[in-house]
Amino acid sequence: INSVLSIKNAENIALIAPKLLGVLEIDGVKTLGIGVDFSAELKMKKWWSLEGETPSAYNHVVLGSDAAGRLNKAVGSKIFIGDKELIVTGILQKIGSEEDNGFYLALPLLQELLDKEGKLSFIEISALCYTCPIEDIVDQISKELPEAKVTAILEALEARKAIVDKFTSLARTVSFIVFLIGFLIVANSVLVAVNSRIQEMGILRSLGFKRIDVAGIIVLENMLVSFVGGIIGYFIGTLLAKWLAPLIAQMEVLITWEWRLAITSLILAVAVGILASVLPVLKVVRQSPVHSLRMV
Repeated sequence: INSVLSIKNAENIALIAPKLLGVLEIDGVKTLGIGVDFSAELKMKKWWSLEGETPSAYNHVVLGSDAAGRLNKAVGSKIFIGDKELIVTGILQKIGSEEDNGFYLALPLLQELLDKEGKLSFIEISALCYTCPIEDIVDQISKELPEAKVTAILEALEARKAIVDKFTSLARTVSFIVFLIGFLIVANSVLVAVNSRIQEMGILRSLGFKRIDVAGIIVLENMLVSFVGGIIGYFIGTLLAKWLAPLIAQMEVLITWEWRLAITSLILAVAVGILASVLPVLKVVRQSPVHSLRMV
């Protein structure tokens, strides 16, 4: 760590998070132990969400969600490794990556358990800003630590972000096309339904119903059908996403039931129903009641 802090661009380094990896056997189950500096680790891993409390003592540990399941441990559970008594103070909420399998404990403690005092597996370094000379920092650290392979994590993050952005753009395009096709299908279905009931509309008009009343009946029916369709579509879509996302991504993907997304789906479904009713409504209100009754 002192070697890293001695480089020319050391002022551009925000955080240094050293790590040691090693296999620990807990209750007969082999688990990946990750020794960390919790203070630096929690600042660097902004996406972590802990159930429980942040470790504050030498023997406090954190379990990934999958590791907690395998070991059958919860917040407050005790873990014994040799003569060491460890207390689980936090469990990471599911992330969907290898971090879910981690057994996180203080770096000096893992070094002691593995008899590797002063040893590290790798060091994660966070730059102070996005405009910092990342390549220069990587080169300078590589010269200070010639035995280590130094990689800019920012490059990996940018590559992942580029891929995610491409998939997001594709998803938006596909969603727009599906929305347009759905609108045309609904509009055609409503038009067919109105044509089959043109005589009923003519009878209503002859009984004294105003054009606005007949139009309101059509729009209300479509709104109710669209509302039910939106609910069904949301549930089917979410279930399909839960099933297909892990297959496509080739990794565990967490898909949750989002009430905001449900509300958005319902609003879009009702909006499609209302817009699809415009042409049929115009056709009905312009139709003469006399002409409609001749068709009875």
